Amino acid sequence: MNNLHHEHGQSCPLCNWKLREANPDLAAWFYRIKKRYENVHVAWAYRDQATQNKMVADGKSRAPWPKSKHNRTDANGKPSAEALDLFLLDDDGNARWPKLFYSKLAAENKADREQIAWAGDWKDFLEQCHFELRVKT
Repeated sequence: MNNLHHEHGQSCPLCNWKLREANPDLAAWFYRIKKRYENVHVAWAYRDQATQNKMVADGKSRAPWPKSKHNRTDANGKPSAEALDLFLLDDDGNARWPKLFYSKLAAENKADREQIAWAGDWKDFLEQCHFELRVKT
């Protein structure tokens, strides 16, 4: 099993480390879903300029630095990502990216009135594992 991510308990150390660079509202949402789905983990929260631009070059994002919600900072310039990319860890410790899980989670978010948008609902660029804070109007 992958020793960086594990599926038992509240949240694994690597997810917690990544969430320290996430918007507190988004981190709180993750901890709520972690209680229901022990094997959910954070692949990405904050991305620096080099990482974000590589994601664009690799076709994994359309938003160059600093336009992605993964690139957000707070008023003090501290990372405060407004997006998380999630994955599931299977019984053998392998990362899985199941569309069915993501669509189920998105439906639960809507039912629970969570202020979280799912990129799987987007028409122009589907990114199944991507969840982000909705823009407040």
